[in-house]
Amino acid sequence: MDDEPRPLTAPIPVILPAPRKVEGYSEEQWQTLFALLDAVTPSIVIDTEVPDTQNQLQITEAQCLEAYERTKKNVINAPDYDKFKAYLGSRPVNTPEYVEHVKRFVGHLPKSSQQGLGRLLWHLNTRPGALLATGYRLPVKDQPLHIREGILQSWGNSWTTILRRMVDSFFNMGKMAFAQHDQLFRELSDYTDFAKDYKPGPTFDYKFMQFPAGDEPAVLDVDVVIVGSGCGGGVCAQVLAEAGHDVLVVDKGYYFPPSQLPMAAHAANEFLFEGKAPLQTDDGRIGIVAGSSWGGGGTINWSVSLQTQGFVRQEWANAGLDFFMTQEFQQCLDRVCGVMGVSDKHVRHNHGAQVILDGAHKLGWNAKACPQNTNGAEHYCGRCHNGCGSGEKQGPAVCWLPAASRSGARFIEGLEVSKVVFDKKSGSNKAIGIVGKWTSRDKDGGLKTPESERPTIVDEERVKEPPNWQEPLPSSSLRSARKLR
Repeated sequence: MDDEPRPLTAPIPVILPAPRKVEGYSEEQWQTLFALLDAVTPSIVIDTEVPDTQNQLQITEAQCLEAYERTKKNVINAPDYDKFKAYLGSRPVNTPEYVEHVKRFVGHLPKSSQQGLGRLLWHLNTRPGALLATGYRLPVKDQPLHIREGILQSWGNSWTTILRRMVDSFFNMGKMAFAQHDQLFRELSDYTDFAKDYKPGPTFDYKFMQFPAGDEPAVLDVDVVIVGSGCGGGVCAQVLAEAGHDVLVVDKGYYFPPSQLPMAAHAANEFLFEGKAPLQTDDGRIGIVAGSSWGGGGTINWSVSLQTQGFVRQEWANAGLDFFMTQEFQQCLDRVCGVMGVSDKHVRHNHGAQVILDGAHKLGWNAKACPQNTNGAEHYCGRCHNGCGSGEKQGPAVCWLPAASRSGARFIEGLEVSKVVFDKKSGSNKAIGIVGKWTSRDKDGGLKTPESERPTIVDEERVKEPPNWQEPLPSSSLRSARKLR
């Protein structure tokens, strides 16, 4: 009995690679960046207890007590007063985890953004540049904290769009690093990376294709290449594989089993999200979390599954896509929802959602629970945005892609497609293949080694003579249709 593995009570941690080196940044530039981020989540202490007037903000004892009483009314497990003061007085930029997070964040920025940020930090570290950008001759990193805070506030209220966007970027960077790594904040907010009754769901053995190291490209011939393993790609893979086609699904992301999910927030940034962090719209007003792992958005999205609304379908039809207003398209939606067990009958609401529903009903507004793709399970982990550890959410990695595999579909993880190849000689301009770069895992199956140090190979998938989609599918597709109903 002692030799039997004990059941997991927490996800297996995913080890991150070292942050990418940011070329051209001096120590002074990093100091300027952290001086600005220090003003995003500042150390706040009672005025009679200030040990560092340069790097701490001051409040009175009465103000601290008022904030404490307000906090106690809004949290379930209120901290004692001393711990609350310790939380206010902590200085996140002094912690190694915070520093590493910021350097990792900057390392993942596009080169042009790194260079732009570097130029700004360089100018802010000079007297002429500081005077022009802040109104003070003293470089930003040498200013006391209350002045740095005032500089960020003035940029946020500036009539200049670039300054407002810049300060939004600093706030997003600083708040994310703080929320993900400050231990007192996590303790006082009672947040954990996984549910207390954690129990991982079953794992599917994907048997991803592997390639030997070498300088020559690998060439594969298949009927259909599907780029991306997300919601659209997963459904297509199952339907086409069950119809008898030779299907290959490729994705630049990697598969993580339920035993490694949900990930800690900083690991999810690295391995689950496009851009290695929540993305921002051009105007900086909306944050977007997009999936970039095996299963795509279906791995990191909540289990809410909404059918395409009528006004959207009409808009598409008005653009010449009449199919979306047909009964056949509605049947497609119903079949997909049927496979995943989409329903609103087993939804358990948290306090906030229940308040919204109750308030809407009192106001006479039309409100109802959103259906979820949990196949009849009462799925209530609250952390699906970092991956579903229970496997109850019927996303592509749990539902559609395993079914495609059972019908012969093959898979490649870690393949970033660079271009689609077209058959221009025939004049038809048909897509006949893709070209991309495959990057292997570590020798031990992990991803802690930087991508630049792991074996890579240029990989090419060429589609055989593309199927004539106007002809009836083979008889195996009838079996597929029956399964989907």
